[in-house]
Amino acid sequence: RHEQKSMSRKFEARKAAHKALKAKDKDAPPLKEMPYSNRLKAAIRKVAKRHTKVARVRDHFAKKNASIVETRCRRLAIERHSIDFMLKNRRTSRSASDVALGIQYHALASKLGPARYQEVANRRAGIGGNSQTCLCGASVPKALSERWHHCPECGLEGDRDWISANIVQHMAFGTVHESLYAACGQQVVERALALLERRGEAQVGGGETRAGGRT
Repeated sequence: RHEQKSMSRKFEARKAAHKALKAKDKDAPPLKEMPYSNRLKAAIRKVAKRHTKVARVRDHFAKKNASIVETRCRRLAIERHSIDFMLKNRRTSRSASDVALGIQYHALASKLGPARYQEVANRRAGIGGNSQTCLCGASVPKALSERWHHCPECGLEGDRDWISANIVQHMAFGTVHESLYAACGQQVVERALALLERRGEAQVGGGETRAGGRT
């Protein structure tokens, strides 16, 4: 950012110099034909080097992180969000650019392969957003500040992100995590899966719904 500000100041100085020249001589050449100063050329080279370094650091981190995930996880399901939406949001644009989500998605897909890596939508067709619904398919609307999930229909409850992660896993592979059975009880989870099967939700990448499936 420091080098870019320095370069920007030199470009503004170039515009001001051209404006002054234009005021003195109406036949002066246009701005695009005005040669760059040596300092401006040096600033452009510095910014290009910084951008190259940042791109290499991001690429290295993404590949390194994908390698760690590949050794720790047998399978991986990711809830895909629109990168364009995060880049347009003024609160998340800088952080989304810094972590380079697109590069990370590509590195994970390349490292794990199609058999072990699945991307699913952040909404279920005919049901709603993953964080606003239950595993059983019932609608459980929550404000962003509410971090606890409780479904009045099947009785499933737990941390909102943890429940959403199980929904994503079920959408991708047709299974849920063992911790869900341990925390909520086998009867509650199987009731939720049975209700989901009755609703007839189609699986993405995981074949047909397998009630009671574990991983």
